[in-house]
Amino acid sequence: MKPGTLDTTFILKGWFYDPDAILNNINAIDVFSDGRILVGGQLEYYRDFEYTTLACINPDGSPNYSYNIDKEMEVGIVLALKVLPDDSVLVGKIYSNYENKKSECIIKLKPDGSIDDSFNVSMGTKKPYSKKDFLEDFKRAVKRDNEPKEGVNVNNKRNSNVELIKKIHLLTNDKILLGGSFKMFNGTEANNIVCINSDGSLDTTLDFGSGFNDLVSSIANLPDGRILVGGSFDTYNGIPCNRFACLKPDGSLDKSFKIGSGFDAPIYEMVVE
Repeated sequence: MKPGTLDTTFILKGWFYDPDAILNNINAIDVFSDGRILVGGQLEYYRDFEYTTLACINPDGSPNYSYNIDKEMEVGIVLALKVLPDDSVLVGKIYSNYENKKSECIIKLKPDGSIDDSFNVSMGTKKPYSKKDFLEDFKRAVKRDNEPKEGVNVNNKRNSNVELIKKIHLLTNDKILLGGSFKMFNGTEANNIVCINSDGSLDTTLDFGSGFNDLVSSIANLPDGRILVGGSFDTYNGIPCNRFACLKPDGSLDKSFKIGSGFDAPIYEMVVE
């Protein structure tokens, strides 16, 4: 099949939806080693089969019924997914109650979809973030990002008291970078970016200092180990960098990477080819 052409063998026959939602978003997609596809967002049904806000589908587009996502479990609005090499999954989200257990804005699932209790993290505050909160925050962020700089309304700032994980990025050494909106990780200050180990413990080999001053939503690696970061921020460690930064492998800012005045709007995703 020629790259870029529509695969007509992949038949969805229906769509993902949450009947009570204003937004029916697919926010994240990743693929298991056997080709199954994991989808996350603000959704509850696919082909009239009830899911939580996670759904697993087969390579041909049909629902996968064997992946253990209990429809009674409230995962919250899923913002990020990363399938790890062993087919366990990291789920970045907004608020927390999976299998009737309090959980943070990132959880880990075993390869069968059940929760991995050995993955133990704490992101700081415990304020729940409802779908209503998310929608209001989303509208504020869109309004803020589209206002002229000289007319920005300070009341349109993102709710900084609520944690969320927007990006999960696997490094070549199997360490994991988390980007989003948060201030703490396991009792240590971590402003919107942090590096962790596969068990959820903090990795201290990268020093991000005071970090970013606003949401981190995209992360990518350069072949030489440097880290590209995009989002809604305008400083890193107090140094101006409008919505885009290049970090050295140790976490310090690469000042040789010149972006001039940077970008005038948030960066949501990037790919290094």
